[in-house]
Amino acid sequence: WKGPQLYYRVKLTGGKTYKITMDPDKGDMSLYAFPAATTCSASAINFACAAYSRDMPDLPGGINGKAESLLLTPKTTGAWIVAADAYDKYQVSKFTLSIAPFSRPANNTCKAAKTVALKSGAPTVIKGDTIGCTDEHPTLRCGQAPDKNGKQYTFRGPQQYYKVQLKKGTKYRINLNPEFSARLYLLEAGAGCGLKSMEAGCSAGGGKGAVLAVGADQATDLYFT
Repeated sequence: WKGPQLYYRVKLTGGKTYKITMDPDKGDMSLYAFPAATTCSASAINFACAAYSRDMPDLPGGINGKAESLLLTPKTTGAWIVAADAYDKYQVSKFTLSIAPFSRPANNTCKAAKTVALKSGAPTVIKGDTIGCTDEHPTLRCGQAPDKNGKQYTFRGPQQYYKVQLKKGTKYRINLNPEFSARLYLLEAGAGCGLKSMEAGCSAGGGKGAVLAVGADQATDLYFT
């Protein structure tokens, strides 16, 4: 990172997880952290921050105001340095940096799906964030066939689950707008949360299950009855 940077010193509690978020206005930037006791040499910082960095992708028009975050759980209480850095001298930008305690979302597992009450006469909007979540079923694929090259893709990333009450015979429009390549799938709540039960449920079709591939930053609709 050959561009300008700013450093911030903060005291963090050992064993507690923090979410550090940087939201630059534009440019190609990176966010990283390292213990304050680290020697201020390039080699020492490079080694210390290797496990606590988050690359900011250079998207068209800068990063379009999209924030990036990293999670940090210090083993012991002490001071840390958080750095906002740029790739070259021309990558300069205003940014907002936030540091806050973090708890993994409870609905990271099927059994702990978050119940959502649908609004009457208006869309029900859910804002989620999978940072800090883990993957429950790495081989789940909801019946999707291999691609033209014979490669079988499975849903190996982290997920969040939601439970809603749907009326029989009613057509619903479900829209997903992720910042990453994602899969949206539905299955009956009573299908069970084991891998085999979920695979059968979300690949059932016929008003019992459905799956939809959604590209990054491509809001896509799934119609389900």
